[in-house]
Amino acid sequence: MREAEWLYGVFFSAPAPERIAVRYIEAHERFELRDQELTRRVMDLSLAGLVNAEAVELALRLADRRNSFTRKVEIIHFLAECLPENFSSFSESRDRPLWAWIGLAGAGLRSVLFRLRGGRAVRRYGLA
Repeated sequence: MREAEWLYGVFFSAPAPERIAVRYIEAHERFELRDQELTRRVMDLSLAGLVNAEAVELALRLADRRNSFTRKVEIIHFLAECLPENFSSFSESRDRPLWAWIGLAGAGLRSVLFRLRGGRAVRRYGLA
């Protein structure tokens, strides 16, 4: 439960609804995500303010698409996508093309920065 709450908080900046936490635990058991060590290390480092969990996840995903941490992040996103309060996190409903392009460029820049930060954290703390 703690892991689900932490992951949800990292990516959605809000406490995890109970139904998300319960479904996360069910999915975790169903997909047999047994590698707890990697997630625990990322969580501990993130809570200590030493790494950015989003940046680490990107670096790990680019190195190995099926690593356990990335799979857990995918699960929390799949579950969160079903909640109406998260709709704005997954789509843009305003018709403002200029701002959409600016946002897209910003997201690209953010991805590059996260790749650099995450790669450095993965190497520094031996997460891969």
